Amino acid sequence: MAGEEGLVPAEPGMGGEDFGRYLQRVPGCFATIGGGVPGVPPPERHGAHSPRFALDPDCLAYGVAWYRAVARRYFAQRA
Repeated sequence: MAGEEGLVPAEPGMGGEDFGRYLQRVPGCFATIGGGVPGVPPPERHGAHSPRFALDPDCLAYGVAWYRAVARRYFAQRA
């Protein structure tokens, strides 16, 4: 959706998601779509659950397009 240049490896983290429980029952994957403002150094960025988080609204179109592509692929395989 964002091209090869739009892919940035994520820093390892100790997220608190329970997504692994879902994967015990059905196949899946966990993906993160970055939404921080470009040009802000990572140490100065605030996490998504912080009241100081600044969202780059341009990222929303990429997120919607990615989820739409995933849904289309899923339903095409089931047809």
